[in-house]
Amino acid sequence: MRRKRRPTILQRKRLFVGCEGLSEIGYIQWLRILSDANDGYIHIVTENLNGGSLVKMVENAQAVYERLHMVEPIMDKYLLVDIDRGHEDPDELAAANVLIEQHGFNTIWQSPNHEGFLLTHCEKITARLPTNKGDVDRLLLRHKPNYSKAMPKHKYHKMFDNETPKIASESNAELAKLLKEMKIIDI
Repeated sequence: MRRKRRPTILQRKRLFVGCEGLSEIGYIQWLRILSDANDGYIHIVTENLNGGSLVKMVENAQAVYERLHMVEPIMDKYLLVDIDRGHEDPDELAAANVLIEQHGFNTIWQSPNHEGFLLTHCEKITARLPTNKGDVDRLLLRHKPNYSKAMPKHKYHKMFDNETPKIASESNAELAKLLKEMKIIDI
């Protein structure tokens, strides 16, 4: 008598995303929900880089990536960080960009911060986005009054629909690449 073969379980491809803070981790976890709904079969490893210096965040992300990659291969690696510190210190931005290129990170720059990045997900906003953090925060709260910092994935899921990442990816090539790898969009 023959035994029934077990069904093949697809191995999830692993992606690494170094996140500036908890807000970014919640956002990436929300994207994972969207990916799973599209049969993305992606395992996303996020790391909280705890803000601070751009150079330190890149160095920390690379150290974590190397440790994780030794255990099990990772398909691609990303950073999700704010550009505001780079505008405040162009030398630090230049040094961070050298490390980003050296280590091969796909970098999703949030301009000027995470709240500004989220504004790019809103259809109604067609004008040029403000660069001042206070103005960005006020504009986001006008469009998304339930927003708060360090939101968990379920709050992003309630606040945005499944099409909003596609809207944001139209102006952010690195985000588009991540969404394609996660099977959230087809390019």
